[in-house]
Amino acid sequence: MDDDREKITEYSSLFTLERKRNNFAQRVEGIINDLADAHSSILKASQISENKVNNLQEIYELDVYSSTMIQKAEELMKAIAELKQNFILNDFKSIGEEAKTEEKKMRDLTKRTDVELSKLKREVNTALEELEQSFYKSYSQQLLKK
Repeated sequence: MDDDREKITEYSSLFTLERKRNNFAQRVEGIINDLADAHSSILKASQISENKVNNLQEIYELDVYSSTMIQKAEELMKAIAELKQNFILNDFKSIGEEAKTEEKKMRDLTKRTDVELSKLKREVNTALEELEQSFYKSYSQQLLKK
């Protein structure tokens, strides 16, 4: 029963994430379309004519389209910042995988270290036994000389 609840919760969260992703994609697409429209309007309004009144009107239009373009660029930057923040805060799966990978690396390193320490311990014990034998041998030889 708990497995069913976990699956339902997982599917629900996946559905929610998919809905958020679609909403975000639509939002970004709308901003980009608005940017493209403002850009094409700037290009259309930037034609210089002989009539000074038309030129002043076109300059005013350029200002309006430019400010629209700036607003949309700012919106796009905010959306990207929001996406980065959501990715960093809600990317538990990759964070968990990364933690498992690091844990595995550390366990492997611990095992290799334990093996090397065991080898070193055996070598030190062997060397100490040889030194002890050499000491007793030389000590017994000194006692025999006396």
